[in-house]
Amino acid sequence: MNFSFRLIILLFLCSFLGSVSVSAEDNTVVMDATVLRIDINKASSVQLANHLLGIGMIKAAAIVEHRSKHGDFHSIDELTTVQGVGAALVEKNRDKIRFN
Repeated sequence: MNFSFRLIILLFLCSFLGSVSVSAEDNTVVMDATVLRIDINKASSVQLANHLLGIGMIKAAAIVEHRSKHGDFHSIDELTTVQGVGAALVEKNRDKIRFN
């Protein structure tokens, strides 16, 4: 490969990695095999919005608010108790969510 192509690939990877919020201390976002999985019980609304499909800041804030009022989620399907989060949205993200 020529140098400029390698540089473009390196810049692309760096920009992707720069947008991933990974906390080494609390393991909120971890790479599990080849899937980036986020801890639904520890993630901030920004992390949720950045990593889950179909979750914007409003739904992410609702998930965090629900978690603070009702405690941790014990299953992925419990996310459907959050206003605005339906079964289809949960299915889209099933492989991207983990628990502590």
